Amino acid sequence: MRLVPIFPFWLVNLAPGLLGVGFATYVVTTFLGIIPGTFAFALAGNGLDSVIEAQQSAHQSCLAKMGEGAQESCPSGLDPSALLTPELIAGLVALGLVSLIPVGLKWFRRRAA
Repeated sequence: MRLVPIFPFWLVNLAPGLLGVGFATYVVTTFLGIIPGTFAFALAGNGLDSVIEAQQSAHQSCLAKMGEGAQESCPSGLDPSALLTPELIAGLVALGLVSLIPVGLKWFRRRAA
């Protein structure tokens, strides 16, 4: 539920206490549940950072090529085609895989039963 932005984070943290989940269970499941999401979000953030760095270096090289007064001819905006870096794609794939973990667990439990 922490990966779904529909539910407020404070409510997701409050719900186990209101529903009678034990402290040890809450700590262990929170720890195990946060690790994959944290990894995926960090990977996606690193991918966005690579996009920004690539755009900044392209802007700086354009400024260096054009010389003085090149600010008008070297746009500093974000090029949408530059968003598809391998790092960002890996981060988005990781987020997708993390969101499928509950589905996989449910499938394995049903198959074992």
